[in-house]
Amino acid sequence: IPSPGLFFGSAIHPQKIESSRETFARYRRGLPAAVLGFLEVDGKGNVNVSRRGSQVSGIIGPGGFIDICEAAQTIIFVGSWMVRGKTIVENGNVKIDSHGQPKFVPKLGQVTFSAARALKAGKRVYYVTDFGILRLSGQGLILHAVFPGIDRKEDIERTMQIAVVGMSEAQTICREIVTGDGFNLSIRD
Repeated sequence: IPSPGLFFGSAIHPQKIESSRETFARYRRGLPAAVLGFLEVDGKGNVNVSRRGSQVSGIIGPGGFIDICEAAQTIIFVGSWMVRGKTIVENGNVKIDSHGQPKFVPKLGQVTFSAARALKAGKRVYYVTDFGILRLSGQGLILHAVFPGIDRKEDIERTMQIAVVGMSEAQTICREIVTGDGFNLSIRD
Protein backbone atom coordinates (compact mmCIF):
# COMPACT_ATOMS: atom_id res chain seq x y z
CA ILE A 1 0.00 0.00 0.00
CA PRO A 2 1.56 3.35 -0.97
CA SER A 3 2.11 5.69 1.95
CA PRO A 4 0.22 9.00 1.82
CA GLY A 5 1.28 12.62 2.24
CA LEU A 6 4.73 13.34 3.62
CA PHE A 7 5.62 9.65 3.42
CA PHE A 8 5.29 9.61 -0.39
CA GLY A 9 7.67 7.07 -1.89
CA SER A 10 7.44 4.57 0.95
CA ALA A 11 4.97 1.72 1.33
CA ILE A 12 3.25 -0.42 3.93
CA HIS A 13 3.96 -4.17 3.47
CA PRO A 14 5.85 -3.87 0.15
CA GLN A 15 6.36 -7.04 -1.89
CA LYS A 16 9.79 -5.88 -3.03
CA ILE A 17 12.23 -3.19 -1.96
CA GLU A 18 14.66 -1.93 -4.57
CA SER A 19 17.50 0.52 -4.06
CA SER A 20 17.56 3.81 -5.97
CA ARG A 21 20.66 2.57 -7.78
CA GLU A 22 18.81 -0.53 -9.03
CA THR A 23 15.79 1.52 -10.05
CA PHE A 24 17.79 4.05 -12.06
CA ALA A 25 19.82 1.24 -13.69
CA ARG A 26 16.51 -0.29 -14.80
CA TYR A 27 15.47 3.08 -16.26
CA ARG A 28 18.74 3.27 -18.22
CA ARG A 29 18.02 -0.16 -19.74
CA GLY A 30 14.85 1.40 -21.15
CA LEU A 31 11.21 1.87 -20.31
CA PRO A 32 8.54 1.15 -22.90
CA ALA A 33 6.17 3.65 -21.21
CA ALA A 34 5.83 5.91 -18.18
CA VAL A 35 2.78 7.56 -16.61
CA LEU A 36 3.59 10.80 -14.79
CA GLY A 37 1.76 13.84 -13.46
CA PHE A 38 2.09 17.55 -14.29
CA LEU A 39 1.65 20.90 -12.59
CA GLU A 40 1.43 22.91 -15.81
CA VAL A 41 1.98 22.52 -19.55
CA ASP A 42 2.81 25.18 -22.17
CA GLY A 43 1.76 25.40 -25.83
CA LYS A 44 4.91 23.64 -27.01
CA GLY A 45 4.21 20.64 -24.73
CA ASN A 46 6.89 21.44 -22.16
CA VAL A 47 5.97 20.38 -18.62
CA ASN A 48 6.61 21.79 -15.16
CA VAL A 49 6.43 19.34 -12.25
CA SER A 50 8.88 20.96 -9.88
CA ARG A 51 7.89 24.57 -9.19
CA ARG A 52 4.51 25.52 -7.71
CA GLY A 53 5.33 29.12 -6.86
CA SER A 54 8.05 31.59 -5.94
CA GLN A 55 8.32 30.62 -2.24
CA VAL A 56 10.86 28.00 -1.15
CA SER A 57 7.99 25.73 -0.08
CA GLY A 58 6.72 25.80 -3.69
CA ILE A 59 9.92 24.30 -5.11
CA ILE A 60 9.53 20.55 -5.07
CA GLY A 61 12.45 19.36 -7.19
CA PRO A 62 12.16 16.84 -10.01
CA GLY A 63 13.35 13.70 -8.19
CA GLY A 64 13.65 10.88 -10.74
CA PHE A 65 11.18 12.52 -13.13
CA ILE A 66 13.84 13.60 -15.64
CA ASP A 67 15.48 10.16 -15.65
CA ILE A 68 12.11 8.49 -16.27
CA CYS A 69 11.30 10.89 -19.13
CA GLU A 70 14.69 10.27 -20.73
CA ALA A 71 14.28 6.49 -20.57
CA ALA A 72 10.61 6.09 -21.59
CA GLN A 73 9.65 5.75 -25.25
CA THR A 74 6.01 6.64 -24.55
CA ILE A 75 5.21 9.25 -21.91
CA ILE A 76 1.68 9.78 -20.65
CA PHE A 77 1.21 12.86 -18.50
CA VAL A 78 -1.96 12.73 -16.39
CA GLY A 79 -3.46 15.70 -14.60
CA SER A 80 -6.52 17.83 -14.15
CA TRP A 81 -7.37 20.45 -16.74
CA MET A 82 -7.56 23.26 -14.18
CA VAL A 83 -6.38 23.94 -10.64
CA ARG A 84 -9.45 23.88 -8.37
CA GLY A 85 -11.72 23.32 -11.37
CA LYS A 86 -14.31 20.58 -11.04
CA THR A 87 -15.82 18.17 -13.52
CA ILE A 88 -18.71 15.80 -12.88
CA VAL A 89 -20.11 12.81 -14.74
CA GLU A 90 -23.81 13.04 -15.58
CA ASN A 91 -25.61 10.47 -17.76
CA GLY A 92 -22.33 9.30 -19.31
CA ASN A 93 -21.18 12.84 -20.11
CA VAL A 94 -18.39 14.84 -18.52
CA LYS A 95 -19.62 18.28 -17.50
CA ILE A 96 -17.63 21.20 -16.16
CA ASP A 97 -19.13 22.04 -12.77
CA SER A 98 -16.80 24.93 -11.97
CA HIS A 99 -13.85 26.56 -13.68
CA GLY A 100 -10.50 27.05 -11.99
CA GLN A 101 -7.06 28.33 -12.89
CA PRO A 102 -5.76 26.86 -16.19
CA LYS A 103 -2.86 24.38 -16.10
CA PHE A 104 -2.20 24.83 -19.83
CA VAL A 105 -0.41 28.17 -19.84
CA PRO A 106 1.68 30.38 -22.17
CA LYS A 107 4.75 30.37 -19.89
CA LEU A 108 5.86 27.77 -17.34
CA GLY A 109 7.24 28.51 -13.88
CA GLN A 110 10.03 26.07 -14.74
CA VAL A 111 10.67 23.57 -17.55
CA THR A 112 11.19 20.07 -16.16
CA PHE A 113 10.32 18.19 -19.38
CA SER A 114 11.46 19.43 -22.79
CA ALA A 115 9.00 18.68 -25.58
CA ALA A 116 11.58 19.54 -28.27
CA ARG A 117 14.03 17.04 -26.79
CA ALA A 118 11.33 14.35 -26.65
CA LEU A 119 10.34 14.95 -30.28
CA LYS A 120 13.99 14.82 -31.37
CA ALA A 121 14.34 11.45 -29.56
CA GLY A 122 11.22 10.10 -31.33
CA LYS A 123 9.14 9.72 -28.16
CA ARG A 124 5.35 9.49 -28.15
CA VAL A 125 3.90 11.95 -25.63
CA TYR A 126 0.29 12.28 -24.46
CA TYR A 127 -1.44 14.58 -21.96
CA VAL A 128 -4.54 13.01 -20.40
CA THR A 129 -6.90 15.36 -18.57
CA ASP A 130 -10.46 15.36 -17.32
CA PHE A 131 -11.62 16.99 -20.60
CA GLY A 132 -9.74 14.75 -23.01
CA ILE A 133 -6.40 13.74 -24.48
CA LEU A 134 -3.77 15.88 -26.18
CA ARG A 135 -0.83 14.54 -28.20
CA LEU A 136 2.56 16.17 -28.76
CA SER A 137 3.53 16.85 -32.37
CA GLY A 138 6.00 19.01 -34.25
CA GLN A 139 3.18 21.58 -34.65
CA GLY A 140 2.57 21.70 -30.88
CA LEU A 141 -0.26 20.11 -28.94
CA ILE A 142 -2.95 18.33 -30.94
CA LEU A 143 -6.36 17.65 -29.41
CA HIS A 144 -6.54 13.89 -29.94
CA ALA A 145 -9.83 13.04 -28.18
CA VAL A 146 -12.45 14.61 -25.92
CA PHE A 147 -14.80 13.11 -23.37
CA PRO A 148 -18.48 13.01 -24.29
CA GLY A 149 -20.23 16.13 -22.97
CA ILE A 150 -17.21 18.41 -23.38
CA ASP A 151 -17.88 21.24 -25.84
CA ARG A 152 -14.74 21.89 -27.89
CA LYS A 153 -15.48 25.59 -28.38
CA GLU A 154 -16.95 26.53 -24.98
CA ASP A 155 -15.02 24.22 -22.65
CA ILE A 156 -11.65 23.98 -24.37
CA GLU A 157 -11.01 26.68 -26.98
CA ARG A 158 -12.41 29.58 -24.92
CA THR A 159 -10.68 28.58 -21.70
CA MET A 160 -7.28 27.44 -22.95
CA GLN A 161 -4.52 30.03 -22.70
CA ILE A 162 -2.54 28.25 -25.43
CA ALA A 163 -3.16 27.28 -29.05
CA VAL A 164 -4.21 23.69 -29.67
CA VAL A 165 -4.29 22.07 -33.13
CA GLY A 166 -7.00 19.71 -34.41
CA MET A 167 -10.02 20.93 -32.45
CA SER A 168 -12.54 19.79 -35.07
CA GLU A 169 -10.81 16.48 -35.91
CA ALA A 170 -10.61 15.16 -32.34
CA GLN A 171 -12.53 11.95 -31.74
CA THR A 172 -15.01 11.53 -28.90
CA ILE A 173 -14.02 9.01 -26.23
CA CYS A 174 -16.59 6.23 -25.79
CA ARG A 175 -19.03 6.54 -22.88
CA GLU A 176 -17.94 3.14 -21.50
CA ILE A 177 -14.65 4.68 -20.44
CA VAL A 178 -16.47 7.50 -18.63
CA THR A 179 -19.09 5.37 -16.86
CA GLY A 180 -17.27 2.04 -16.64
CA ASP A 181 -20.47 0.27 -17.78
CA GLY A 182 -19.52 -2.51 -20.20
CA PHE A 183 -15.91 -1.33 -20.37
CA ASN A 184 -13.46 -4.09 -21.25
CA LEU A 185 -9.72 -3.52 -21.43
CA SER A 186 -7.85 -5.81 -23.79
CA ILE A 187 -4.15 -5.58 -24.51
CA ARG A 188 -2.92 -6.29 -28.03
CA ASP A 189 0.63 -7.10 -29.09
